[in-house]
Amino acid sequence: MMRSRWMARGVAGLAAVAAGAGALGGSVAAAAPPGGAPWAAAAPQWGECAYGEPSPAECADIQVPLSWADPDGPKISLRLSRLPAQDREHRLGSMLFNPGGPGGPGAAVIALRGRQQMPADLQRRFDIVGFDPRGVGDSTPVTCAGAALSPDVAVFPRSKAQFTAIKRQSAAYGASCAAGSRPDLLAHVDTVSAARDMDAIRTALGEQRISFLGLSYGASSARPTPACTRAASGRWCSTARWTTRSARTRSSTRSPRRCRRCSASSPAGAARRRRARCTART
Repeated sequence: MMRSRWMARGVAGLAAVAAGAGALGGSVAAAAPPGGAPWAAAAPQWGECAYGEPSPAECADIQVPLSWADPDGPKISLRLSRLPAQDREHRLGSMLFNPGGPGGPGAAVIALRGRQQMPADLQRRFDIVGFDPRGVGDSTPVTCAGAALSPDVAVFPRSKAQFTAIKRQSAAYGASCAAGSRPDLLAHVDTVSAARDMDAIRTALGEQRISFLGLSYGASSARPTPACTRAASGRWCSTARWTTRSARTRSSTRSPRRCRRCSASSPAGAARRRRARCTART
C-alpha cells in the first residue's frame, strides 16, 4: 500500500512535468565526468522480454564497468526494459525508473505493469525505461544464501543482547552474499556506481539528456547524478525528501507540488533547487 502511494505521488509529479513540457524546449550536450570523456556503453539490442507472461515492452542487457575507477576493466551486465513512447512525433525522450527497495528490480515492473501504472501523459511522450540496478534481479546479481531476516532474531532490537544477535545474523548473511556472488562485486554495489550506471544507460540509449522517476530508496541513485553529469540531467522526480546533512530519505506528501514548481523553473532557479526532489532544466 505504501509503495502504491509513493508510485502515485511520483508519477503525478512527472505527469505534470510532461503535460507542460511544451515550454521546456532546448537541448544540452552531455557533460563529461571529472577526468575525461564519458564512458560509452554499446547500444542495447532490444528483444522480447522473458518474464513468463506477455509483455508490451522490449528488453535488453548492456555492459558497464564493474568499477567506474577502471572503465576499461571487467564488466557487468544491466537488464533494461522499455515501453516506447506512444506519440513518436511529440516524444520528449527517455525516462528511467527505479522502484527502490533497496533491491527492487525495475525492469520487470515496467515490462509487466508499466502500461497499467504509468500515467497516459508519460506513456505518450516518453520512452519509459526500467532497469535492474547493479547486483539486483537480472543484472549481474548479488546471490545470498537463505533469508535476510530470521524469525528468531528481532528486527528492531530492544536490548544489547538482541542487538548483538542481529549483528551476528547480518554478518553471517553478508558472508553468504560474498561467497555466492562474483568476486569483487559486493565492493562495487553502491549508490555512486548506480548513478554512473544511469548515465551509461543514457549514452547507450543515444540520449543527450535523461529523465528519472525514483521511488523511496530508488531516489538516492539520482542524488549524485547532477554533480557527475549536470548537463545530462533532464526532468527528475522522487518520492523522497533529502536532508541537507545526510543521505537519509523520508516519504513526503509534497512531491507532486514541488515537481510542478520545478517544472516551471528557469535554469537559474533550477540550479538553486538542485537539492530538491525534482528538477527540470531547459
